[in-house]
Amino acid sequence: SPRLYEAASLSNPGQGDLVLVLSEGPEAVSLIGQEHSSGRATLLETSQDHHFLLYRGQALSLRMSLPPEGVSPERAWQLLRPVFYQVDAFHQQGKYSGYFSLRDIDNIPGEPCRLNAFSDRAYLHQHQSMGKAGALNLALYSAPEVYQQPIPTAASDQAVLGRILFEVICGGEYPDPETRIKLRYLGSDMANQHFRQFIPRLEPLARPFYRLCHSDPAQRYASLREAILAIEAIFPP
Repeated sequence: SPRLYEAASLSNPGQGDLVLVLSEGPEAVSLIGQEHSSGRATLLETSQDHHFLLYRGQALSLRMSLPPEGVSPERAWQLLRPVFYQVDAFHQQGKYSGYFSLRDIDNIPGEPCRLNAFSDRAYLHQHQSMGKAGALNLALYSAPEVYQQPIPTAASDQAVLGRILFEVICGGEYPDPETRIKLRYLGSDMANQHFRQFIPRLEPLARPFYRLCHSDPAQRYASLREAILAIEAIFPP
């Protein structure tokens, strides 16, 4: 199976690079071709029946691997299902984040996507930084209730996951800054009207997306597990 190692970056020590080690074989050759042509990785060398691929900085993040046009809703769920279950497991331990992004999700070839960090620190910092310079940028990755609610809840993570689901389907970029802002007000007439244009692209996940991302935490699912089961009813595992 592939093995992943952290490597110090000589050009930017603040961003650790990653080295993926693959055993020789037809699958490895195919994977190397895909990763090299995509620009995500560089083949360092082949030695002792193993290939060594170098990923610079955050090249292994889900954000960097998404095509510009996004993916189908079904493919988006295939990618994010392990992350939803990972967050659900944190919830069973009483842990909540309220803040993470596509760059916090590792997409390692041959392995399921996985959050590389889960903490409430960024959410708490955002709540305490209201009105300060740079606060808006951070808030865009937090659950929308961050301004009123001092600590994140399980419902907060639903909003974050719903936003990420939208980004994976749409390619990680928003058509315009207005969409990113209005997502935080989903449930209001203004935001609902704006997001009607995306319904055809989101279907059949438009309704789960709407409930996950609703600006009112009380209107989201009773639990993340309930949301997972609702989506699995559409795309059975």
